[in-house]
Amino acid sequence: KLSGKGFRCRCERCVEESIVDPQLLVPCKCGKFKFSVAGDVPRQQSCSACQCQFERSAAMANLRSLEAANEFMWTHSAAQADPRELVKKLNPVVELATVGRVNGAPPNHLQSLQLLNNLANCHYFVATRIPGPHRKTSLGAFFDIKERFMTAYEANHGKTMQRDTNYVQSLHRVIMGDFSDKDKKKMWERKLVETCVWHFGQRNIPVGVTTAVHS
Repeated sequence: KLSGKGFRCRCERCVEESIVDPQLLVPCKCGKFKFSVAGDVPRQQSCSACQCQFERSAAMANLRSLEAANEFMWTHSAAQADPRELVKKLNPVVELATVGRVNGAPPNHLQSLQLLNNLANCHYFVATRIPGPHRKTSLGAFFDIKERFMTAYEANHGKTMQRDTNYVQSLHRVIMGDFSDKDKKKMWERKLVETCVWHFGQRNIPVGVTTAVHS
């Protein structure tokens, strides 16, 4: 974004992203190769490890399905819907970006991350606002999806320890939630502390970073 102003970063992450955008990669089901949905790559691709075939157009169609689901979540209809019905609606769409799915949407794409976040929030609402025996299951689903979300977010940062503000805020939002599993809460808290020490030189998030979370 700053290259037009004469600034060119040569850190490991920026160099890697200048070669290939991690948000456009689709892992093969064998786990040994990554396809791409970038516009300058062949429409048909083949895994060099298992020879699995990849259709870029099919993957892009799946990505558009994710985008449509995210757009729906901004509508009045979604705001008025039973969150349990939203979970049913979003679950099959999220699977279109599952790692290893043939011709799947890029799992680390911004649309994939947004949809995971939307689904996680629906599960959390069901777990904390709607009484019933489902609450423990819904809360567990919330943390499972949030973990998948954070893993994908981390992958977009490459091999570096760099994390942007949105990542830190997302961690903070998770810790603000209700935990039934104390060990899981400690795991998330440890991750947040490690991130804060690395980026801010302290164990806690600076007030300015958390303001947006509470506002």
